[in-house]
Amino acid sequence: MPYTEEYANHEELKKALILEGIRQIEQNGINGLSLRKTATECGVSCAAPYRHFESKAGFVFSIISYVNEQWALLKEQISASFKDDKRQMIIEICAATVLFWRGNPNFRSVIMLDDKLLNDEQIKEKNRISDEIALLVGDLYKDDEGKMAEFLVRSVLYGAAADKTVDTALLKSCLTTILR
Repeated sequence: MPYTEEYANHEELKKALILEGIRQIEQNGINGLSLRKTATECGVSCAAPYRHFESKAGFVFSIISYVNEQWALLKEQISASFKDDKRQMIIEICAATVLFWRGNPNFRSVIMLDDKLLNDEQIKEKNRISDEIALLVGDLYKDDEGKMAEFLVRSVLYGAAADKTVDTALLKSCLTTILR
């Protein structure tokens, strides 16, 4: 497939298509996402996205996975730094997650997609961040206490991501209270 000079290889083009898809979702929602428009905005043929993603559903899954991969890099760094203190690790991961979402509103728009607009595979991938955090929290507790802590941590995460007035110190204080 011919590439413009802008893209040196398939991976660069794939990333450009994903980033353009994220931009479209942020601006127009998932219903406004178009493979044809994505190709046009990236300066490639309308067939180019189909060489990287078998369908629009596959494209959406790749977009969600890309966002999760960026977060996973952050999570791995924090996990390594706090491996001896699981509670503090969870608090730091949660604080970093909120800052990640706030600092990347285009990513947050992907993670906050309405489940009714997604297939099961996409929903599972979209929920990966909060599910991984919930597993970490669940490891600290037994039975119902863990479920309550998971619920509270998820609530604080999504609430703090939406409310930009909540600072990191308050967020960490709330999480510390929850994870006693």
